[in-house]
Amino acid sequence: HLVWVGAFGALLLSTLVYPVYGTAARVDDRFPGPRPALGTLDGMAFMRVGEYRWPDDNVVELKYTYDALRWLLDNVHGTPVVAQANIGYYREGGLQVASYTGLPALIGFHQSEQRYDFQVGPRASKADALFRTSDVRQALDIIHELDVSYIYVGQLERAWYPEAGIQKFEDMRALGLLEVAYQNPKVTIYRVTASEGPAIG
Repeated sequence: HLVWVGAFGALLLSTLVYPVYGTAARVDDRFPGPRPALGTLDGMAFMRVGEYRWPDDNVVELKYTYDALRWLLDNVHGTPVVAQANIGYYREGGLQVASYTGLPALIGFHQSEQRYDFQVGPRASKADALFRTSDVRQALDIIHELDVSYIYVGQLERAWYPEAGIQKFEDMRALGLLEVAYQNPKVTIYRVTASEGPAIG
């Protein structure tokens, strides 16, 4: 009996080692460098100092994401749809706006796991095309069809989508279809100003 109790106790103690050493190792791997002080309940505090690499060696500096998310939390009211890159959540860090502000995204990343492809595939394709296309007319049609109010262009969007697709938003701003609602060195948030698309040649 004592042998089993001793074995169980040793097993229990060994499982308690992982949360201490394993967590530290994972954090060091994912976010090397500075990090916030221990003990905070602020789930966004790590963004003030954290950075990571995705894709490959592209450095994502989260302080700029943090500032943009704080602006959205402080200045956007109601539930307007915010378009952002429809990329993976776990390793890539996608869907940050929806995750940290609660504002609606064009599509949740796990929708394809929970619904049939014919239910979400067309919407996912349009969400991707909004950032990928360089065609202003196509982008404007998608914006109106999906009822987009804001477009978030951050470090992940710039790293993942073609330069011409990102530049198109500036072209739309020059045409008066979008306006810059917020900007910092790494993030631009556009507000949709065109209620209906004007004729575009």
